[in-house]
Amino acid sequence: MNCFSAQIRTIADDEFEVLESIENDADRVLIDILQPTRWNPAPPGNTRRGHAGTVLVAEEPIESRSPIAGFIDVRYVDSVTAYVDVLAVRRQSMRRGIGRSLLQEATARAMYSGMEHLTLRTYRSIAFNAPFYASEGFSPFSPAENATWAAKVLAAERAGGLPVPEDRVFMHLPLRSPRYGGPT
Repeated sequence: MNCFSAQIRTIADDEFEVLESIENDADRVLIDILQPTRWNPAPPGNTRRGHAGTVLVAEEPIESRSPIAGFIDVRYVDSVTAYVDVLAVRRQSMRRGIGRSLLQEATARAMYSGMEHLTLRTYRSIAFNAPFYASEGFSPFSPAENATWAAKVLAAERAGGLPVPEDRVFMHLPLRSPRYGGPT
């Protein structure tokens, strides 16, 4: 595995348009594994603008078509819960620790912002999905029945026709744990 040498930072206002191409490129790996009959393209990058939360990018110092190698979009869904809407890394930049660095920085920022939980939804059986998140301290969980953010996630997955829904799992990372310096 190559060493990671990208800078993680908040996205600039003029960079949102590149997010769509990064996500579509990263999705090719899932498409190759899952071989769905249908896969919706990523939404326009500007749809990731203006929500409570943060969008971080990983900027590589090496020459490439785009210096932005990946991004993470984390939404603060209530006063204590943050949701990783997407973590995407260009295929040419994968396996260099960029996704892990984006996740770790987003985790630190969510905790600093007062969030108590970082959540996401992913594929249980794909190595760079649930097992990757588990290596960062996430564990499977069931959101509360009245969690409107979770209901919206499930509705979006159904509407988008995401393949193999039975392999999807919600995961949770408590941010108030000894691992992240918060009270237990």
